[in-house]
Amino acid sequence: MLIAVFVAIFSAVMPSKSWHFEASLKQAVNPPDSFTLLPARGEDFQKVVSFYQHHPVPGYDIGSVQIIYNPSQNMIFSRKLPLLQSRHNNSSFAPKWSQDYNPALRAQVNKQWQALAVPHTDRDYPAVKLLPLWHGTRPEILNSIFESGYANLAITDGGFFGKGIYSTHEAEYAVRVYSKGGALLLNWVAMYSAYPVIDGDMPILAGKGNYSNYDAHFVPVRPQNPDDPYEIVYLPCASRQPPTYTEVVVFDPGQCLPRYIVELQPTLPKAIGSAPPQLQVPPAAGQQALLLQTVNAKQPALPVGISIPAVAKGYEEFYRRFFNGKLIYKPDPNSDNGRIELPIAALQNPLAGTFDLSRCGDTGQYLQIATGYRQQKNPANANKLEIWLAPRFLIEKTNNTFKNVMGNWQAVFPLGIFWTFGAWDNLDWYDYLTYRPIDDIVMKNLLENWEAAYHGRGRSHAERLNAGTSQGICPSRFKFLF
Repeated sequence: MLIAVFVAIFSAVMPSKSWHFEASLKQAVNPPDSFTLLPARGEDFQKVVSFYQHHPVPGYDIGSVQIIYNPSQNMIFSRKLPLLQSRHNNSSFAPKWSQDYNPALRAQVNKQWQALAVPHTDRDYPAVKLLPLWHGTRPEILNSIFESGYANLAITDGGFFGKGIYSTHEAEYAVRVYSKGGALLLNWVAMYSAYPVIDGDMPILAGKGNYSNYDAHFVPVRPQNPDDPYEIVYLPCASRQPPTYTEVVVFDPGQCLPRYIVELQPTLPKAIGSAPPQLQVPPAAGQQALLLQTVNAKQPALPVGISIPAVAKGYEEFYRRFFNGKLIYKPDPNSDNGRIELPIAALQNPLAGTFDLSRCGDTGQYLQIATGYRQQKNPANANKLEIWLAPRFLIEKTNNTFKNVMGNWQAVFPLGIFWTFGAWDNLDWYDYLTYRPIDDIVMKNLLENWEAAYHGRGRSHAERLNAGTSQGICPSRFKFLF
């Protein structure tokens, strides 16, 4: 009896651990078979708000928070902490980054990682670094995460900084780059020794497991193109490059405990009649506003006798806009002299047609521009750059070659552009631009859009541009207009 009273008093006096949630909520719920979602209140809600405020999504506040309670995951995570702690003073796990190149910069990165973890130290495992980190993912896999955590490595990123589970300290970054449809989680992530990643490390990390004896990678990152507000490619920092965001990669699902699922809502106006702020991030977080702007705006009717094709059912408004679009040719990109308009409506098949470039100078010797996507190698294009304009619904419904692209191609961006070379044998080699609003695409010529694209398999982008002067110059004479 005295022991029970002592335990109760001790529990009440000692502060809860950072990764715990309100104990009374757990006690009020019968242990679930797998997981349950509990409404966050009081301390839990404020905790999430404080983590969000480190780097919020502009124009968005937290709307709701639910606690993810899975006893099995709790147990796995709690048992991982003493294992990580046991690595302390064990020479097998001692960091060796001071022997790598640029140890001074790595020391700065390591100091940043340790500073972030200090407020969340577990009193029982002081050598373990605990961080509350954001994770963006697709809504359709949430139940799998709630039930099994990140044990199903099919949802693991095999990306730039290692094949593992990616999280970030900044909510805005999780929404900008990783949230595929708006699902936003807050994880507790446990580490003992993180490799401080800097510029030049990607060749030894990309697509691989944990580096050397480290159980995590900590990566301050900066945008590949700092002048592009929609940039989604972020790279490790070099000396004197301040980081914009941070990424953390872990490799054992037991190190990562999904704790909260968070929904965002537009920031309410501060005064009646004032407009809410506009979201200045890629539309993973601002889908409704951009969807209304770029897709659902009223479009001209189709000509008499022209019907909506079956593949466009459900996308009628966008198909009308696409059908009424044009390819614009200008011999001098800075002048309208000699301008030629090539309507998509004039193609025999608006979704799989090739533009006639015979009136567009000598560009037809070096380019093919078409709607749809590459379905086979065309010998006539052996020395040509092929440019393809494709609605998202067309790729989604008819082609499996682009399945890797579709995983990251958000519905809010209904139009994509693909670049291929006629000499390529592989149909799954292409550069692609599938993450820009239409209004941004039409502001650039096809060379500028190509430079902003993701460059996939095959030759590097530099090699592509140098493949032939005319191949590099010709796209600058064309742009799409919708």
